[in-house]
Parts: sequence; structure tokens; C-alpha cells
Amino acid sequence: MGCTTDVLTIFNAAVDYVRPEAVCMRTLAWAKRRLFVTDQLGRRFQYDLSPYRRIVILGAGKAARGMAAGVASIIPSELPCTGAVISPLPGSATTGGVRILPGAHPCPDDSSLAGGRVLLEEAARVQTDDFVIFLLSGGASSLFTALVPGIPISRYNRIIAALSAKGANIREINAVRTIFSQVKGGKFADLLGDAPVLTLAISDVPGDDPAVIGSGPTVHSRNHEQGIKILDKYRLYNRLTKEMLNRAGINALAREERAGKPPQNRYYHILAGNRTALQGAAIAAAHLGYTVSDDHKPWNCRVDHAAAFFVRKIAALQAGRQTKICLLTGGETTVRVSGNGIGGRNQELSLRVLTDAPSLDGIGFLSAGTDGIDGNSDAAGASIDASVKANALKTGLDPRQFLSENNSNGFFRKAGGLVLTGPTGTNVMDIQILLSC
Repeated sequence: MGCTTDVLTIFNAAVDYVRPEAVCMRTLAWAKRRLFVTDQLGRRFQYDLSPYRRIVILGAGKAARGMAAGVASIIPSELPCTGAVISPLPGSATTGGVRILPGAHPCPDDSSLAGGRVLLEEAARVQTDDFVIFLLSGGASSLFTALVPGIPISRYNRIIAALSAKGANIREINAVRTIFSQVKGGKFADLLGDAPVLTLAISDVPGDDPAVIGSGPTVHSRNHEQGIKILDKYRLYNRLTKEMLNRAGINALAREERAGKPPQNRYYHILAGNRTALQGAAIAAAHLGYTVSDDHKPWNCRVDHAAAFFVRKIAALQAGRQTKICLLTGGETTVRVSGNGIGGRNQELSLRVLTDAPSLDGIGFLSAGTDGIDGNSDAAGASIDASVKANALKTGLDPRQFLSENNSNGFFRKAGGLVLTGPTGTNVMDIQILLSC
């Protein structure tokens, strides 16, 4: 049980380290009407807010509520705060003068559209003597939705779902989202006029590209042009109606007209990301007595490629009789969906490792999403060790059959090993923990 207990302890520590309130406490400070920001690389910036009449806090994402609370808590009452953020929460609330609006994830619905309308209304009220802080985190692409007029949300969702099922990565999916959006690809920043805009982000994408995080509502990009090519690549272009193509084309022309003279007072800092979670995991693992290695590049590949990597690592650890070793990795893999089962990329990765590793003696492995949600299941991911493999053999479970059905969740419900956290209120992609105990 040592490996199983330790791997869960390390994962929980990683998630706690990137909870938005904790991130804001470490990275933001206030003194003499100046906001001090320390990004995830340790660089320090400051912003003089004395010329501004108020702070307008806008944003969206799984961490939006916690980020809004964190930012509002450090700003004194002498400088009014107002605004709204969209978070995947039931009902509405307020924190520090900022409204918390509900939205849907991973597929936008009427609540996402309603939240989008509110943020558009807030943007229309922004004046040049306001200072806008835009809080961005994973999930914003769905939560903050403002479609081009005439684009049905049902058809839009089918296009995005088809891309995901075909194995498109997050960069490709977000580029397509931009085609049909009034706010993605820097379009929302355009609506804020000449007011200064400071974006504070918690990254959920490999490479931490600002144009990809939340589909870049405050970052100008060429995603529209790329999105058309991606639809063609995955043979989805013919699913667009003539009306959708016309609307998307008009959207692109309007964007080009606005893009001529972007304001200079746009600032963007990433406060935390996957590497931050790995730092929290490394601290916890070292505290438990493990020698830690976390020098692997973030995953941005097919799930079977990642599984093969871990199977090789397990064999090397067992052959060398190495103990108290902890290997940490992170990022996102992609899964091509061909079955109708329940699961996600993390549970599928763990199941593939269990299937292909001849033995898990002395090994603990976990792959889980820091947001607490993996695919279409209620689990964050799955943890495996020799006991889970033994349970599967004892009960006659055929892991390859479950893989063929994309039903990794069904396998782990029977064999054990599901990681169940519920929504965590943050999102910095997935992490993997491999222990030799």
C-alpha cells in the first residue's frame, strides 16, 4: 500500500500547489497603489494603478472564481473593483465586487452564451480611465462563448466534438473555435478600446502559448486562417453549411479591419502552469524520501506513445532494483475515440501501462487531470500498482477489450484504482507520477 498511498499524496500536493488562491498569494502583491506580479519563471513586474478610477476584473476558466477572490483580496477598498468572471459553478455568486457567472464545460450551452453576453456588456462599459484585469485559465474556451450571429450552438458543438474524437490537439481545436467566435483570437481585447488590459493566466496548454490558452481572448493571432486548414485536415469542412461559411468569412473580415492598430497597453503574464504543479509534486515527493526526476518535456502526443515511454521506464527501474525513485511528467496526450465507453486520456494511459508492463511489482503509477475531470467520466484519472493488475487477473478482466471500447473507466471501476477528487477549481493539464518503492 506504500506506493499507492504515496502516489496519491504527491498528486494531491501538486493540485493544492496550483489552486488559484494559493497561486495568487505567491505571485501577487499590493503596495502604494502598485500591483506587483511575479510570473511562473520568477520574473517580477509592477503596475502603477494610481491614475485609474477603478479596476474592472473580467475573465473565465475553471480557476476564475478562485483567481477573482485572490486578486480582489489584495486590492484595498479605496480602489473600487467591479466586473464578472465565468466559472463552471451552479448558480451565481459575488466575490469582492466581482460577479461569478456559471458556464458549461466541456461543451458550451445557454449558460456559456449568457455569460458571454454579460462580459460583452461589461466590456462596452469600460472607459479609458479603467484598468482591466482579465483572469484566464483552462476551460475558458467553452465557458466564455460568444458565437458569431447566425451560428447555431448545436452545430458548433458537433464540429468541436468531431475534432476531439478524431484526435485533434488543443491548439487545433482552439484555432477552429476562433473561426466562429466574437471574442477568441484577441477579439475581446479589441472590444476594450484604449483601456489598459493586464491578463493574468493559469496555463493549461503544452508550451504555454498565450494564443492557445483559453483560445486567446486578449491575444491577437492568426488562428482563423489556421482553423480553416484544420477543418480541411480532419475532413470536417463539408459539415459547415453555406450560412456558417458566410458568417465565418464576415467574422474574419471584421477582425482584419480591427487588427490594424492594436493598442500598446496590453500586458500578459502566466502565473502558473503544468511546471508549477510538478514543482509542488516534487516538494511532496522529496518530503516522502524520494529522489525526484522531472526533466521530461511536456506531453503533446498520442496516448500510446506516452504509455510506451512509461513501460520502458518501469522495466529499467525494476532491472536496476532502484527504490525510492520518483519520475514526474506532465502535459496532455490525445486519444482517438472509436468506442462508446466511458473514460479519458489519463485513465486510458494508466490502462495501457498496466496492459503492456509485464510486472508492476514495486511500482506505483498515476495519471490524472489537475482539474479533477478526465474525459466523459467523473474521475480525475487512475492509479495502478501490482494489486490492481492482480485484481484484473483474478476477476477475468481483459484490458485490451476495454481499450478497444475506450472504456477505461469501466475497467478501473471493477479492478480498482480510480482517482476521484471532484472538480478542483484549477486546471494546469495532467500530471503523471511513477514511483519505484
